[in-house]
Amino acid sequence: MPSAVFAMLVVYCLRGVSLFFGTHAVPELIAIIITAALHRWKHQMLLSIAGGTAAYMLLVQLIF
Repeated sequence: MPSAVFAMLVVYCLRGVSLFFGTHAVPELIAIIITAALHRWKHQMLLSIAGGTAAYMLLVQLIF
């Protein structure tokens, strides 16, 4: 069940991402990599989601 929730979050978050306009999905890709790395490292879904969200917000606000 947790895997299904995780997959639904990914689909919901990436549904409006355009590869041809704006930042070309670079912040989203970096946040996904960070989320996956956190999940493989600690195996805690809440930490993975919170870390990926924080990384995305920082990337969008400070860099892109």
